[in-house]
This record gives sequence, structure tokens and C-alpha cells, in this order.
Amino acid sequence: MVLFVPSVDVAGGYSPSMLDAIRRTLDTSKALTIQDPQHKTLSFEEVFRLATLGGSEALSLDDQIGNFVVGKDFDALRVNVCVPDGPIDLFPGEGPKVR
Repeated sequence: MVLFVPSVDVAGGYSPSMLDAIRRTLDTSKALTIQDPQHKTLSFEEVFRLATLGGSEALSLDDQIGNFVVGKDFDALRVNVCVPDGPIDLFPGEGPKVR
């Protein structure tokens, strides 16, 4: 079995940013859907999971890192997605999802 996840712990493209890895994965998934309409486009939630828990599963570290379960190691960046000229592009009518 081969696992594929967007690598976010090392630079693997134009930027070492986890947010950029997520963005490029979403873009690639959408491009694949244009090429093959039977391809299911990944959602933001699916890509975020791949970038966090998916990466830790690929490295067999999911018992230690990868999500917000009590007892696991944790580090994070707090990102304000509404900052003008920030690294995250929001389109008119879009906003951060809060649950």
C-alpha cells in the first residue's frame, strides 16, 4: 500500500508553507477534475486532514502527532485569514468557516 500526502514538514515545492501545500493540493485536485470529470475533487477539510493527520499516519507517528487529541504533541500557528494582503486568498462572499 502506498500513502500519498502533501508533505508539510519539509520544503517540497516553491514554498515550505503548510498553507501553500494545502492550496496547491486543492488546485491540483481541481485541475484533475477538469481533466477527468470522474475524479472527485478534494474538499478543504479532506486536504487539511491529509496535511495534518495524513502526514503523521504516513510516518507512523499518528499516535503522537497529527490532531488535537489530548496527550499528543502540538504546535501551531495562529493565522488571521482576514488580514489585508495576507497569504490566504478569500473571494467575495467567502469567509473563514467556524463550527
